Amino acid sequence: MNKQLNVLMKRTERIISVALEGYGLIYSLPAPQRHHHIIHALYKLTGKSIGGDYQQGFITNIGRFVNRTEGYEIAKDAEQLLDLPHVPHTPGTLYSEDLW
Repeated sequence: MNKQLNVLMKRTERIISVALEGYGLIYSLPAPQRHHHIIHALYKLTGKSIGGDYQQGFITNIGRFVNRTEGYEIAKDAEQLLDLPHVPHTPGTLYSEDLW
């Protein structure tokens, strides 16, 4: 990807939903849903707990799945992070509570 396109994407890319990725599939729900809403929906559909085989992350407005670390950088660049007091977590790691 050329450098100008990469800079433009960084400036315009935004987080739009929570997501889980595993076994080649991505499950997502739009804001203001949380990751546990996806986990609960999958349990209701399958009757099985998903365990640790899924990676929690986010979907961006250009359709990319990103992990919590890359999601944090995207949300920070897009000025999406809320300035609200909440339970501290690993710095540089995005949680839906940081967004909505």
